Amino acid sequence: MLPFGIVAVTAILVVWSGYRFSIGPAGLPAPELWSGVRQVMEDNRTGHLAYFLGENGAEGWWSFFPVLLAVKTPLAFLVLFAAGLWMSFKPEGRALRTPPCSPLLSWDSR
Repeated sequence: MLPFGIVAVTAILVVWSGYRFSIGPAGLPAPELWSGVRQVMEDNRTGHLAYFLGENGAEGWWSFFPVLLAVKTPLAFLVLFAAGLWMSFKPEGRALRTPPCSPLLSWDSR
């Protein structure tokens, strides 16, 4: 338990040093940190206006991360990921004898 205490105290001191060892009026260290935590909690409670795929809203969209993944991920990675999924769920009797990337693996640059 002693190593955990040492790590916790060190972490608290490192974070507090980032706030230049400031002390609030109530004697609370790093008052800016706690003010920021309160602001984030308030923002999470009330939400904020956002725009996504032609809609305005304050609650968020379930499709945000799937659309983000499809738009921001490089096309080559998506193609290789789909090919890997297809090959991993292919029945064993019909499996390819050599992987499609075997010519790339055997290429020698000498």
